[in-house]
Amino acid sequence: MSFPFSLENLPPSTSPWGPPKEIPSYLKFHNVPYAPFSKTDKLGKAADWISTDSNQQQTQQQNKTTRRDRDPFHAYGASAASKFAADDELANDTAGFEIVDSSTTANKPQQPQQQQNYRQRVLKSRYHKPVQNKQFQSNQNQGKRSNVSNSYRPYWNNNNEKNKPKKSSVEIKDNWKLLTSIDFNRLNKLKLDVDLKKSVVLTSKGASFNYNKNVFERTGINKKPIPLKPSSTVKTEYKSSTTSKDPILLQYAKENKSEVFITDTILSQIMSTLISNFSWDVVVTKKGNKLFFDKRLSSTNPITVDENDPGLSQASINIDAADINSDVNLSNEASYLNNLLLSLSIIPDASTLKKFELSTKEFVQSENSKNFIPKSYSYKIIKLPNLTNKSKKASSKLSSYYDSESEEDENDFIKVLVRTESSAVQRIGSDVSPIAIHAITQYKTGSSLDWNTKLQLQKGAILAAELRKNINQFSKWTIESILSDVKLIKIGFVSRANYKKNDSHNLLDVIGYTPQDLANQMKLNFGTGWGIFKSFIDIINGWNLSDGESGDGKFIIVKDPNSPKVSIYKLPDEEDALSI
Repeated sequence: MSFPFSLENLPPSTSPWGPPKEIPSYLKFHNVPYAPFSKTDKLGKAADWISTDSNQQQTQQQNKTTRRDRDPFHAYGASAASKFAADDELANDTAGFEIVDSSTTANKPQQPQQQQNYRQRVLKSRYHKPVQNKQFQSNQNQGKRSNVSNSYRPYWNNNNEKNKPKKSSVEIKDNWKLLTSIDFNRLNKLKLDVDLKKSVVLTSKGASFNYNKNVFERTGINKKPIPLKPSSTVKTEYKSSTTSKDPILLQYAKENKSEVFITDTILSQIMSTLISNFSWDVVVTKKGNKLFFDKRLSSTNPITVDENDPGLSQASINIDAADINSDVNLSNEASYLNNLLLSLSIIPDASTLKKFELSTKEFVQSENSKNFIPKSYSYKIIKLPNLTNKSKKASSKLSSYYDSESEEDENDFIKVLVRTESSAVQRIGSDVSPIAIHAITQYKTGSSLDWNTKLQLQKGAILAAELRKNINQFSKWTIESILSDVKLIKIGFVSRANYKKNDSHNLLDVIGYTPQDLANQMKLNFGTGWGIFKSFIDIINGWNLSDGESGDGKFIIVKDPNSPKVSIYKLPDEEDALSI
């Protein structure tokens, strides 16, 4: 099938092939608004028909303020729609035409212009910061100092004083043999349950005066400070004898009453090992099956001040020794105030003296025996479970020891003879109970808890702050009181009359606490303390047993001054351990 070929509909020669010279009227878009768009814009932004005149004016104002600090808007996209907006005549003609909801919502309050400019300057400085760092690094490589490095020059070694190593309580010699070093993490895993209710008191010695509560304890909020001034009749010296120099302990050792001999001050320090920061040492002498835990004759068993405060303790250690706030001077000041407060708190009357078989002179190391402070001593046997025997027989006997009064095998326990002491006695009616008297000192001002003004209203907060800074010292006092069956601990709050001098003090108040309350506040773990003490006994008793020797000798336990660990050394036989 074929179609006819016709040329009748061809355009005239005046209209050549291609688009016409003039656009037809029906294809013209006269005065049609154009909104440029970007391919990355959403459809709602590309068809931005709800822009109002107020929004356009606000946008133009923001553009003027940020033109110098930020890049201008890009030429295409929804943000440039206002530049191609229709003129006013077309806007008036199409004012009533709406295809979408053009109702405007309340805009959020704009930030003040000054705040906007400030934030923009901050962003600008951060934006250019890498360039400054590169320039600083370049100057360093060239051996130059920039202004930035010079500005930090006085402070680059600001913590050097705190990083200085602390001194050990005893000098470690080269001929000492290291047996073992135990870190605190391992010691913290130890635990041993000891029932103090089953301890047996063998005898009591010394003497104790009555506590005179009318001297310092007063009622009311408006309490005036009491100056602490010693007199010729006040006794301020006290230094108890060590374990191997105590005549009663030596007599009980001859009678084989116990295998381990120790004082409450040494035992409390060992049980508080995990919370001790300062260095300390204990000498141990082994003779046959007996152990004597001693303190060196040159050591004074001082009272520490701010030992657990990480800032003040380090600062006081590294300052000049002649400064009144050095660690040594603060310790001597605290020890003196404790003895002074005890002397002023008792009634020095022979009628109120509770005497035992021997006087206190038998147990005191003092050049002036007439000026010693009387105290009473008790000697008690405490049984530590011996868990080295893992047999079921030993386990059953340990259970029977805590559950009933059945007979126990002496091999299942280690007997520890402890000498405890008490400061005074308090009489309430016919009841006489031992008490302990201690003092804590505020030696500097500037704290938010000033004792002189806030002690009466914030006693709990002040005590909590002192427990945090001196938890090791409070722990030792609490353990000593529990071992001594003390029912009450009297804490005297003492402040310097002049913080720049340490020779005059004022007593602000005396508050009593039970040992159990203090132990609960500090969350003391007695099981861990007994476990640490038992581990030291096992290490020393087990030394050199594999060689068939007796293992007798002298040992020393040293708390490392700069790391949380304890080391045990074997001393030469010819060395006098107590005179180190």
